[in-house]
Amino acid sequence: MLAHAFLLCVVIIDFSCHVKSTAPSQEVIRREGLCLKIRNPAALDTFLLGRLVTTFFGRYPKFCEQFNPNAPKTITLIFINDTKESGPGSSIRSVIYLYPCQLQGNPDQLPETFCHELMHQVLPYKNNVEKWLIEGMADYGNYYYGTTSPQWHRDSFNNTPRNDISWQSGYQHTAKFLMWLDTKFPGFTLSLHKACLQGTYKKQKYFIDKTDKTMEQLWALYRKSNFKIGAAD
Repeated sequence: MLAHAFLLCVVIIDFSCHVKSTAPSQEVIRREGLCLKIRNPAALDTFLLGRLVTTFFGRYPKFCEQFNPNAPKTITLIFINDTKESGPGSSIRSVIYLYPCQLQGNPDQLPETFCHELMHQVLPYKNNVEKWLIEGMADYGNYYYGTTSPQWHRDSFNNTPRNDISWQSGYQHTAKFLMWLDTKFPGFTLSLHKACLQGTYKKQKYFIDKTDKTMEQLWALYRKSNFKIGAAD
C-alpha cells in the first residue's frame, strides 16, 4: 500500500510540473491608467512587439477620447499562429487576437491590424448595427487617430470606387464613404457613431433621415465625386 501511495504521489507531482511548464507566459505593462497584458510575448520578435506596445499606448488613448471614454482600460493581447483564420486579427470585449502567420512578408500591417482591433474595443455597438458599418467605422477611426499601412491606402482610397464594391463592403471602402459624407454633411459620422453607441441607430433609415437621400443615391453621388483623401500622417 505504501508503495502504491508513493507512486500516486510521484504521478501527481509529475502532472503538476507538466501543467506548470506549459502555462502561457504573460507580460503586463501599465502606463497612465491603461494596462496591456500580452500573452505568450515570445511568439513575436522583440522589434515588432515593441511597435505594438508603442502603438497601444500612443493610439488607444486617442480612440477612447474621440469615440468612447468608457472603453476598457485593460486590454489582453494574444498571439495565435493559426492558419485556419481568414484574417490577421479578431476581437472580443477586452481581448484582441493577432495571427502573425497571416502577415508573413508584410509586418507593417501588424500595427494597422492592431489599431483596427483596438477601435473595435471602443465601438460596443448594439446588435442592430450592420457588420459593414462596424468595420467601416473601425477603419474610419483608425485612419484619423491610428496607423495605416501603404497597402491600406492603395486599396481604392485614391481611386474611383470599383463596380464590385459598395457602401456595404466595409473596412476602407465604407470608411472612405463616411469621410465623403462628412464633407457633404459636416459632423455626420460622429453623429452616426453616437447613435450606434446609444442604440438609436435605425439602419439605412438613419442615412435617409439625415441626408434626404437613399443609400443608393448617396453612393451614386459618391462615385461621381472621385473623392480623394490625403496621405497618412
